Amino acid sequence: MLELRTVSKRFAASLAVDAVSFRARRGEVTGYLGPNGSGKSTTMKMIPIRRQAARPTAFDAAPPRVRRGAAGTDPDAGSVGQ
Repeated sequence: MLELRTVSKRFAASLAVDAVSFRARRGEVTGYLGPNGSGKSTTMKMIPIRRQAARPTAFDAAPPRVRRGAAGTDPDAGSVGQ
């Protein structure tokens, strides 16, 4: 499980992340969404990563495939595109 409680980050006079809290439970898919510039990447960079394995671990998973013509949304544009 990953849990953040009231995490904040400031760059000089600019508040990049303001009291963000969330919980991602093991075995669940958690989305972290927001408009460009809202602090998503900054928040993720603030999470300390602890290596579990002493050596690289192989995962039995195929690389993601891109489907041509799949519909998607752009949260900044507010419309559906192809």
